Amino acid sequence: MASDKGPLPIFSFELDEIGPELELLPLAARRALDASGLRLPLNGWKSLSLEARRTITLAGAAETVDAAAVAALVEKAAPPAERMSIVSDPDPRSPPVELHAAVVPPRTLDKAAWSRLRSLDRYALAHALRRARVRADLSILEAAVEAIVRPPSAPAGSAEAAVTAPMSSAPSTELTGSPAPMTASAMTAPALTAPAATAPVA
Repeated sequence: MASDKGPLPIFSFELDEIGPELELLPLAARRALDASGLRLPLNGWKSLSLEARRTITLAGAAETVDAAAVAALVEKAAPPAERMSIVSDPDPRSPPVELHAAVVPPRTLDKAAWSRLRSLDRYALAHALRRARVRADLSILEAAVEAIVRPPSAPAGSAEAAVTAPMSSAPSTELTGSPAPMTASAMTAPALTAPAATAPVA
């Protein structure tokens, strides 16, 4: 498992909501729990030490989650986590149809662009699409796409800087590239076949 001393993998669009004390589960932590087959209620998450919450969050940024290490940390939660079926990451070979349709120029999300993303990035986009559908709010998906999907003209590495920030820094409102208009197709497409969130969608 990655060292818990480094910057946390918190997306720019969730910084304000998560806060420096990790009061809510970052997307990386949700992915760590999903991949470990654990459902942890919010009060159980809050019962863990900040160090444990940081370590779980860092575990969720790895390409392959160390499920045993995550489970060992979650054992101390009260109320305890519940066992559930392991939730796999989105297929790295091709984006969900409705997510592909929601990304418009100058950004693109074809198979090649999708496969180049980190596992955590793909998880975050799938989660944002599901949350946008539940809330009927396309701005949720817009923020995730703007932060994660780099326009072809953007400098190499700029997307990485936009989506991950140390919790010690102030939330950044400067995201990669210019905001891209979104279509309503994602809200009317068939239900997303992507990982369910570990906790109820906030």
